[in-house]
Amino acid sequence: MNFMYEGKDITNSIDINKAEIIENSGTYIDNIVTYVNNSVNQWSEWKPKKNDRLEFKQEGFSSGNMYIDDIIQKKGLVILKALPIKQQDKQTNTKTWENIRLNELLNEFASKHSLALKTFNTENYLYKKVNQINQSDFSFLYERCAMEGYVLKLLNNELIVYNEKHMESISSGISIYSSEIKDEDFEYRDKSDEIYSACNVLYGNIDYTFKVPGAIGPILNVRDILINDLAEA
Repeated sequence: MNFMYEGKDITNSIDINKAEIIENSGTYIDNIVTYVNNSVNQWSEWKPKKNDRLEFKQEGFSSGNMYIDDIIQKKGLVILKALPIKQQDKQTNTKTWENIRLNELLNEFASKHSLALKTFNTENYLYKKVNQINQSDFSFLYERCAMEGYVLKLLNNELIVYNEKHMESISSGISIYSSEIKDEDFEYRDKSDEIYSACNVLYGNIDYTFKVPGAIGPILNVRDILINDLAEA
């Protein structure tokens, strides 16, 4: 595996103890955590700082450009946590749009953050009014896409939005079996404790509940999202 730092391959100049590359779909953005051996303070010459660019490459795989978000130094180790967004992208903003379509919103934020926009099997919904209230741009977009059943993913300076239901309906491109995993320190997590059985939307005089037949779990109550009509709810 090649470790790129600010565009330079420094794989042979450092001693990587462990690298965790975490890819998510939906609620959370991707991240990487790199543990670098630092027994004689050899990382000092690189002077890592926030927003520095990292990338892992191996056999056609790339983590994409990731930016240092947190730096931790422990005895004999430097730990670099990186995200696909820079520090300034976490700033919260407030704005209102009227009579705007989804693609217009996506294009506006893609342009603002110098990202290329790619969409797959999405519908260009029209919104009478949309509010971004004290939210970071990407938190706002994640929420907006999730309401439409879409997944937003940031990868290698691209803003990608795809239809989750459509992706689940097509056959998988590759199957991975546990016997093929060389690292035996893996884990599977059952996230059923985070699954809701129904959603109740209440905004103004609109009060609507959708329940999934046969589902078990609590009701998700939505109270802080502007709803224009019953159909949208």
